Amino acid sequence: MSEPGNGRNQLAPRPRTKAEILAQREQVRMLGIALGNWREAARQCGLSEGRVLNWVVRYGWKLPKRIEAPHPREMLSPVVGVVTPAESLEERLKHDAEATRVGLATATESQR
Repeated sequence: MSEPGNGRNQLAPRPRTKAEILAQREQVRMLGIALGNWREAARQCGLSEGRVLNWVVRYGWKLPKRIEAPHPREMLSPVVGVVTPAESLEERLKHDAEATRVGLATATESQR
């Protein structure tokens, strides 16, 4: 029971090769962009915030502008001018009937 690290929350070992460090840095960058917060990305990756913030400055990372979307309730508006499926079908049939009449008239005149 006196084993080292017994009962403690151990972090993943730090990367040792340059490729591992580059991969970890890119991972933190992508997570930061997704979260919109560099500090939270550092916490979730188990890195110090200072290290990640240094990377932000050193490599000129920028967070994308977030689009301010209105609240869904604000987007709901009273429904005006609703066309029922029956009305839509009726309008389509009128349009098709007119096209059929014109087509038949043209066909009969060309046969004369």
